Amino acid sequence: MGPPPGVRVAMLAAATRSRCPENAQCGQVLHHGALVGKVDASADRKASVLQVDAVHEDVPFTAAMAQAVRAELAALAGWLGLAAVVPAGGVVGVRRG
Repeated sequence: MGPPPGVRVAMLAAATRSRCPENAQCGQVLHHGALVGKVDASADRKASVLQVDAVHEDVPFTAAMAQAVRAELAALAGWLGLAAVVPAGGVVGVRRG
C-alpha cells in the first residue's frame, strides 16, 4: 500500500543546496501542495543507505503523514539505487515548529 494521496517529499534543486550541509540533501515535505516540514538526509553510497539526520515538522504530522514521509523516503532511496533508509546515529531527530 502506498502513501496517502497528497503527501510528498520534494528534494530541493541544486541552486538552493548551498543552505544544506555538505553531501546532504534537504527535502521539503509537502501535504496537498502546502509546505508542512523539511527532511535532512544524505546518501551513503558505500553503505547503500539513505541516512536521515532529521525531520522538521513545521506543523504536527498526523500518523498518516508520518507514514507517507517514510514511504516517500524509501521511494527516494530506491530511485537513488540505495538499499535502505536508516536514521543517522540510530535516531532521527524530530523538530517541531
